[in-house]
Amino acid sequence: MGVVSVSLLRSSVFWTVDDLQQAAGRPAFAVLTQNAGPLQLKDGVASRRGFEEDLSALHEFITHLPAEFSTPCMMFTSTLPREGSSTIVAAFAAALARAGSKVLVIDGNLHHPSMHEAFGINARVGLTHVLEQHATLQQAVQTVADLPSLHILSAGPVPPDPFALLLSSDLRGLLQSATDRYDYVLIDSPPAGRFPDAFYLASLSNVVFVIAKYGIVQRQPTARLLRKISTPDLLTSGFIVNGALGVSE
Repeated sequence: MGVVSVSLLRSSVFWTVDDLQQAAGRPAFAVLTQNAGPLQLKDGVASRRGFEEDLSALHEFITHLPAEFSTPCMMFTSTLPREGSSTIVAAFAAALARAGSKVLVIDGNLHHPSMHEAFGINARVGLTHVLEQHATLQQAVQTVADLPSLHILSAGPVPPDPFALLLSSDLRGLLQSATDRYDYVLIDSPPAGRFPDAFYLASLSNVVFVIAKYGIVQRQPTARLLRKISTPDLLTSGFIVNGALGVSE
C-alpha cells in the first residue's frame, strides 16, 4: 500500500524541471534553488545568498524582450497559495531597482494583500482607491525609503468583491498609465487556481510567470493552468520554479 501511495504521489507531483516544461509546453524562465519562503525583504529572501543570482536569469530574459515591449507589464501568480509568488515579486522588484530601473509593484491580490508588509509601507491607500476613483495613481503610489527607484501601489482596503471591482473599473487605463511612467511594472496576483482575478489580470499583461513550488504542486493541474492563462495577446508566459535545490534538469 505504501509503495502504491508513493508511486501515485510521484506520478502527480513534478520532480524535475523538464517534467513540468513538457507537461505544459512552456519554458521555465528561472529556477530558484533556494526556497522563497515567508515574505520578508530587508533581512530575508531579497538578501539571501544565492537568491538574486537565481533571479538574474529572469532579469536577463526580460532585458531581451522585443523593443515594442520596452516597458513590460509582468504578472506573477501560482496554482496554490504559499508557493512563494509574493516573495519572488518583492525580491525581483528590489533587484531591478538596485540595478537602476524605475519599478512599480502593484499588489493585485485584493483577497490577501501582502506587498505593504514586504516593503513596510502604509496600506490605507492603494489600488482599491484608484479603481474606485478616490485617488489618482500618483497619489496612491508610495516610494520605498531605501530604494528610491522602487515604487509600490499597495492593495489598499480589501473590497467585499475583489473580482467585481477589477471588472467594473478602468484597470486597463491604470496599467497603461503605469507603463508610461515606469521601466517595469510587476503585478502580484492571487493564486490562479483559487481566484478568477488572476486570469483577468493576465489578459491585461504581456508577460505572465506562474510560480511552481518544487515537490509540492501537481504537474498536470499546474500545466493546465498555464495553458489556460496563456492567451494569444500575451507576449510570453512560463514558469518560475521555486525551491528546487538539487533538482535535476
